[in-house]
Amino acid sequence: MGFTDGQINAINARGQSILVSAGAGSGKTSVLIERLIKILSDEENKTPAEKVIVVTFTKDAASQIRQRLSAALEKKLAEEPDNLWLMTQQSNLCFAKISTIHSFCFDMIRDNAELAGVLSDFRVADENEEKIMISSAIKTVIGNISLRSPDMKNELRDFFCNKKDYELSEVFEKFYNYAVSMPFYEDILYDILNDFSGSTDEIKKEYAGILSEQVEEFSEMALFCKELADSVSAVKVANIFEEEHNAFKRIANEITDEKIPYDDRIAMFGSVEFKRMVSFKPENEIEETVKKQYGDLRDKYKGKYKDLCNGHLFRNNDIEDDREIHKKILSYLIEVVKETDNEIYAMKEEKNVLTFSDAERVSVNLLCKKDDNGNIVKTELAENLSKYYGEIMIDEYQDSNAMQDLIFRMLSKNSENLFAVGDIKQSIYRFRQSDPTIFANALKSAVEYDDADEKDPAVIRLNDNFRSSSDVVGFVNFVFSLIMSEKVGEIEYSDNQSLKASAEYPELDRATEIIIINEEDSEEDDREVSSEENDDDENSDEEKIDVKEVKSEALAVASKIKEMLSSEEETVRVDKDTLRRCQPRDFCILTRTRGAGLIFAEELEKYGIRVANEDVTGYLKSNEMSVLINLLKIIDNPLLDIPMASVMMSAMFMITHDEMAKIRLCKKKAPLYSAVCEAVLNENEDYYPKLKSFKESLEKLRLLAGGYSLEKLIRTIYDSTDYLTVMQLYGDGERKKANLRLILEYAKGYEQNYNGGLSGFIRYINSVFENGGDFKKVSMSSETDNVVSIKTIHKSKGLEYPFVFLCSALTAFNKKDLKSQIQTDGKNGIGFKIRNRDELKYYDSIYHYVYQKRNESYLASEEMRLLYVAMTRAKDRLFITFKNDKKFVSALSKATVSLNTNGGINSSLTARAECMADWILPVLMLHPNGQILRDLSSGFMCKQFGNAPDVKFTVWEDDVVSSEKKQNAKPDDKKLLELKNAIEFEYDLSLSETAAKLTVTEIAAESREMTLKRPKFITSEGKLSGAEKGTATHLFMQYCDMNLAEKDVSSERDRLYENGLLGNKESTAIEIPLIEKFFRSELYSRMKSAENLERERKFLLRIADIDVPDELKNVYKDTDGMIQGVIDCLFEEDDGIVVVDYKTDSSKDEEALRVEYAPQLILYKAALEAVYGKKVKEAVIYSFRLGKEVRISA
Repeated sequence: MGFTDGQINAINARGQSILVSAGAGSGKTSVLIERLIKILSDEENKTPAEKVIVVTFTKDAASQIRQRLSAALEKKLAEEPDNLWLMTQQSNLCFAKISTIHSFCFDMIRDNAELAGVLSDFRVADENEEKIMISSAIKTVIGNISLRSPDMKNELRDFFCNKKDYELSEVFEKFYNYAVSMPFYEDILYDILNDFSGSTDEIKKEYAGILSEQVEEFSEMALFCKELADSVSAVKVANIFEEEHNAFKRIANEITDEKIPYDDRIAMFGSVEFKRMVSFKPENEIEETVKKQYGDLRDKYKGKYKDLCNGHLFRNNDIEDDREIHKKILSYLIEVVKETDNEIYAMKEEKNVLTFSDAERVSVNLLCKKDDNGNIVKTELAENLSKYYGEIMIDEYQDSNAMQDLIFRMLSKNSENLFAVGDIKQSIYRFRQSDPTIFANALKSAVEYDDADEKDPAVIRLNDNFRSSSDVVGFVNFVFSLIMSEKVGEIEYSDNQSLKASAEYPELDRATEIIIINEEDSEEDDREVSSEENDDDENSDEEKIDVKEVKSEALAVASKIKEMLSSEEETVRVDKDTLRRCQPRDFCILTRTRGAGLIFAEELEKYGIRVANEDVTGYLKSNEMSVLINLLKIIDNPLLDIPMASVMMSAMFMITHDEMAKIRLCKKKAPLYSAVCEAVLNENEDYYPKLKSFKESLEKLRLLAGGYSLEKLIRTIYDSTDYLTVMQLYGDGERKKANLRLILEYAKGYEQNYNGGLSGFIRYINSVFENGGDFKKVSMSSETDNVVSIKTIHKSKGLEYPFVFLCSALTAFNKKDLKSQIQTDGKNGIGFKIRNRDELKYYDSIYHYVYQKRNESYLASEEMRLLYVAMTRAKDRLFITFKNDKKFVSALSKATVSLNTNGGINSSLTARAECMADWILPVLMLHPNGQILRDLSSGFMCKQFGNAPDVKFTVWEDDVVSSEKKQNAKPDDKKLLELKNAIEFEYDLSLSETAAKLTVTEIAAESREMTLKRPKFITSEGKLSGAEKGTATHLFMQYCDMNLAEKDVSSERDRLYENGLLGNKESTAIEIPLIEKFFRSELYSRMKSAENLERERKFLLRIADIDVPDELKNVYKDTDGMIQGVIDCLFEEDDGIVVVDYKTDSSKDEEALRVEYAPQLILYKAALEAVYGKKVKEAVIYSFRLGKEVRISA
């Protein structure tokens, strides 16, 4: 595929600042790489590879660019083998600065360590350690203030909280994090402090504008009520609404009139009189409905208006009093921040560490300073570096913050060699301090490339979408052209922002489908789950979501996906001319919360559909880690009752509730450990074997803890309790095992940096918990996994799927931060909600109120961009679901009011959104096909569009749930007889010595001679056994992304290690050449071309149901004996399934492998044919030692 004109301009533009506004799916990464190739291979204007900076948002993105760049240079070298310049560039590519911003900054700091005032061998602390340092420093500062200035501490405590220091610590920590996120933060804070001594005209002007907008909303609601009253000829009622509408309208117009004295404008709010509603007697059901509708709406705007008058009207005297309080409190907080910063710096200096926030702060101090006039200028180092670097390229520029943007500009040649790519419509990380206004302002100041002079900053727009079908692109443009504006979204969705469908798709109906779910709430499920979003997403509000609210939506989506998977129709685009049937990996369900994702996963699994869902709990709070951590705690201190009880009753030792009660009664008032020591003497008790095993294990581990490293102690726990194997039996067993392996790396890292041993490690984990931190979790996803993905929208950014279900659109925006007592707007201002201890209440200040409204606007813009990201993940087709409940009806009613009174959608409507449905539903109500929504919203009078992309509306109903009623069933005589026979049944003891479940390996082992494994005590500590190397190879083949591994096995191994899927021991055991040979094999080529590929396919079947050797069937005749196995890999070709088993045996030739493993492969074949009902045409062993495949005859 060739490049578009816009892409060619982006690739070739030189000598000026270039900003590329790249819409979703526009191929920006390809453009970035092609531009790099052109620059590095240009022999006339030579730019050495080591003089190029490429900054990406993630390590994976940096790795991808480096790999693709290296491959492109290799290809060019193959075409021009004698080109010395290309050879030089290829060999120096490793010196190019292609990395995340933090990696680049740390490298620069190391290179200039003396100038930065640090040692070059500093260690980078993780987020948990940074949180602990901040928390510790703040506690020290509070203690110092208590001694030095007790009055100051008491004032701050009285202002912000009750008489509890931990509440004050939380306030200080939040303010500290806000302050240090800004470059030259002390100057900014003092500027804000000085503003409190200046004019208040600007804050009052903005405040008046906010009041005008709010009263305008009341005016619209009153006008709609009038129209409703007119529709039923309730004339007197309509007159009252008209009077109220006119009163609101007058205030809305005059409150911003600066010719009227400020206090007089505020006094207008007392002029609205709510008369007693005149009586109106409805004569029919329609009139009754209308009367209720306008009555409810009037109650709503009256309540809002009274709330505004009672707590948010600020007169001049109020403002003067409040700003004096602001000056005092802010001066205290500045002192706290400065002292906290000094304490943290001392800690870091002592430990020789820097944090990720230091990467940017220290770099800013290295690169710029303020001159005598307060202007930011380059340092000598920055001048030298800007001369040295020839090209600076920034990916995902819309997610930059103020610090990062300053670094980029200080390194550039007056921005002339700055090339930035981004899409403000996909800026969704404001909660991480990213500032989309940086990109927006750059857009406004840039000239269109075709009109720009040579030195003008220019903008190039890439709006061709090569990802999505014309149906998806058309719907996205239709929605956002109506709702996205500078006011909500921070960008006008005009022609230069809209997408152009440029991907060719075979002809098929792909209209966006709106699924409206009519279902009665199930009474069976009263659970609540956490609604927190991903810990990498927004600040979670820790509220609970009602399972019943989500379950019907999940059931409808699961049903739809099952229907599509069962269909023979080919619906997924392969290329412009070819379609194929859909598979689970083609679907992604987007939810607002991880808790909702859990419910969707449950419903899909009921249909037998495999899913990949994000963890709801964090790493340390996961069940498997909780048990392990509690075991470590009681190894350190056995007198901890709760951790001991949790370990005893866990899957490790399986002591039951009843047994625990008996044990506890042995010594009721003593620590549980004393009761255990007493109870274990009772050999006649049923619990004795388990309790004895627990006590002996604990004593042994306590003894070993004194001499073992943490890593070795945890490995010993795994070996002695078989904990990893036990976890394999649970749902999501692979993730649990991977999490348990990952703690080995954390333990090892702790011991490398600290000397606290087991006790210190436990204290460190406790500190992480207390500061709201967590350890990084295992990443289990892989492009080759054939599963339905369930993700939060934040986690879906950068991904794409043929079919996307956008769910939870009625979930309210997370407004937790808007409730904070401190509201900030970067360098622009700070506002406090003021606490009066004498009156025992909080009251708003004009500053807090205005900055809260600004932040509310920022939140709405961020949520709208999040909606854009969600919709643009879809390639073939988009689905949006709504449950027809009270929330849905309320959202329709709200939309009806605004649409009728405004004659359509405007920024006033979009600014008042409380959830994504408040944007989507008004658009759909105006759609020609949206009659179903208009019918559901009584009073709709707005004209709909005549021209719009096709949208399909479907109503989903669960007939079983909606029609069945609970009844008391009469006993069935036949069932009663069966139950009686079952009770009287006498067990055949001859079966008690027969294993209830066998693994394939155990069955296959019976067909070959036994070989002895070398004992563990003989194994060399420093050298891995063949079995251990084999395990490492299997782990790599299980978790690797095959597309990445094919290109670079070493890089993929490193990625798996960084994500915790390989431990250090396994990582070093990977034999790279052997695996590289596999990826060059014919077998891999077949696997890559296969329509469907699965790895680690588990099965559990009745022996009687599959074709196994007769001697085994005879043993298990008339029983439910089971066979269990895990197949390394299987893939499907046109004429059948191929089973692959990896082997790493070093001393076997092809024939020996056939003889030894044929029974195992034959059993795999039988199992798969029973599971899939399809022919297994081939069973293959791939021997890594022989570097070839060995076929097994069935």
